[in-house]
Amino acid sequence: MHAKVIGLVAHTGKPGVGDLINSIVKEFDRFSISILLEKETAAVAGKKSDHSIAQLGAAADLLVVVGGDGTILHVVGQLGEVIKPVFGINVGSLGFLTCANSSSYREAVECIAKDRINFSQRALLEARVKLGDKQTDKMIALNDAVLSRGELSRLVLLCTRVNGEPLTEFNADGLIVATPTGSTAYSLSAGGRFSGRCRRIEAGRTSSMSASSEAAPDAASIRSRSSGEGPIWRRAKLSVASSRFIRGVIDTATRLAMRPNRSAWRA
Repeated sequence: MHAKVIGLVAHTGKPGVGDLINSIVKEFDRFSISILLEKETAAVAGKKSDHSIAQLGAAADLLVVVGGDGTILHVVGQLGEVIKPVFGINVGSLGFLTCANSSSYREAVECIAKDRINFSQRALLEARVKLGDKQTDKMIALNDAVLSRGELSRLVLLCTRVNGEPLTEFNADGLIVATPTGSTAYSLSAGGRFSGRCRRIEAGRTSSMSASSEAAPDAASIRSRSSGEGPIWRRAKLSVASSRFIRGVIDTATRLAMRPNRSAWRA
């Protein structure tokens, strides 16, 4: 694809990121490519913009994200229904999802301008939480959705289904549902296995010595609910793609539903 409009989003807390943003903008100007800045990104570079991340996603052909993996996860989670290709320039501590280091930004811009980039398609995860008769807005995850016990030091019994069929019950600290991209992140740390095409379902610190990792088809719909009587977690926490948290009482009326979302593209 030949990108005519670039959206630029940066981690504004990184040292020297303002100068890097201005340098990247100058490089795109050199190739006569229009560039739009996210409002906080523009502010740290001494420029003005009113664009949110979602607005950039709607207006741009490609998003250049200056930061680390966490910045990319945050951006994808904010895009909503409009998912555009993401090209990451690493200025973070981890850069597994990025395409280039900050020192090679000139080469990165040239590759984008001359259409010398390849794209890989990444599956996304859509998560919703039902608390009694209330349901949250959907949240989009590139890596994983994590349901944890919060601040209480006790295990919880979770009944989990895949495509409506019973999978198993996990007696654990929480549950991780990871995309193939996220299978090398939090999921792997919890004892999960790398997955190239399937979604991973991991139970964090189970009470059983048996395997706590399961695989589900990439197009599977996954639902999990607490099993037992009365409130289970008083300060439970759901995190999706490191971008959003929900706290509340998790009891037998609570449901966590996850299903595949449209794919994202990474340069």
